[in-house]
Amino acid sequence: MSLFSGKKLLLLGFIVSLLVAVPLTVYFLQQEQKTQSRAAPATTLAFIPSSSQNNPLQKKVGDTFSLDIQVDPGANKNQVSFISLVIKYDATKLATASGSCSEALCPDTTTFPATLEGHIYTSGGITMTLSVGADPTSVVQEPKKVATVTFKGLAETGTTPTQVTFDSQTQVLSIAESDLPSENVLLPSGRTAAFIAIGAGPSPTAGPTTSAQAPTCDSLNVDRTTSGSAPFSITFTVNGSDAVGTIQKVTFDYGDGPLEDVTTGGGIGTNKVSLQKAHTFINAGTYKATAKLTNNANVVNAPNTKCEQTITVTGGAGGQTATPSATTVPTATPTEVPTPTEVAVQPTIEPTGPEDIVLGVGIAGIALVLIGAILLLAL
Repeated sequence: MSLFSGKKLLLLGFIVSLLVAVPLTVYFLQQEQKTQSRAAPATTLAFIPSSSQNNPLQKKVGDTFSLDIQVDPGANKNQVSFISLVIKYDATKLATASGSCSEALCPDTTTFPATLEGHIYTSGGITMTLSVGADPTSVVQEPKKVATVTFKGLAETGTTPTQVTFDSQTQVLSIAESDLPSENVLLPSGRTAAFIAIGAGPSPTAGPTTSAQAPTCDSLNVDRTTSGSAPFSITFTVNGSDAVGTIQKVTFDYGDGPLEDVTTGGGIGTNKVSLQKAHTFINAGTYKATAKLTNNANVVNAPNTKCEQTITVTGGAGGQTATPSATTVPTATPTEVPTPTEVAVQPTIEPTGPEDIVLGVGIAGIALVLIGAILLLAL
């Protein structure tokens, strides 16, 4: 009898075909899964109402107006969970103004209830990072309002409209299971700018000119009693506003050394500030601490007693005066917006995709090979 009969050859060919077909099937399914996990970003950001170079929004010098920011996850329905907004504008044409939340940039807390970082104001820029929070079912998959930004017209734009744009550092992150970790799903061309044409404002009336109008310092508060033993640490809070411009700088004079200028944080860059600053008095003595506000026209507020505090410092333990040393006071500076990666809780989703198919194909293939081998030995 022949070692390889027709039936054995047929069965052997069947087994070899399975050994080739199963790995190939698994390979192609894995490749399909990899392709899905690297889906192209589809999300866009835009200012509402929409505008263009040829059809800009028409405003006048002195007008205050607001722009809504809208996110659209696109046809792919990216599961948007984080947005890092970096907004840029021409500070010679526009100034930020207080909106509904007493800030220039007010998030839509219904859609994005968590503010991870911000508000950070710089000359010509606003930064804020928002999140849907810890509930993964709150991800955004339909067009939604992100926030509202409010501006005031400062100067005429002439024939070329000024623009409000999303900086290239702006990111939209998705937590979809099919996305890579912390994947930015914002289209490279998905940042739509706003175009504003600013015309002449109303004719000036008799009275103080804009250049002569100064900001107002409303109060200089402290977090504790104004007397204590050296070294004596105290936190000052200055509050003030500007009726026609924006506050660009707060200057602290603690009475015991050099002046300290602060140009970021606490609403600086808008028409209203509430800024905290800590200071340590090293030596015993009586000091008059003051704060002054400077606006975008470089005009300083008039001195007043509401923005002054008298600090009394006595000697340290045992009646000895503390040895003078350098006082290091951290200055608030804008920081680079981090890419959030650990805030939202990933949804628990039962595996139902290609992984199940791969597992099923593998098990079925192994079973068929074992059955074929048994039959081959039996013949």
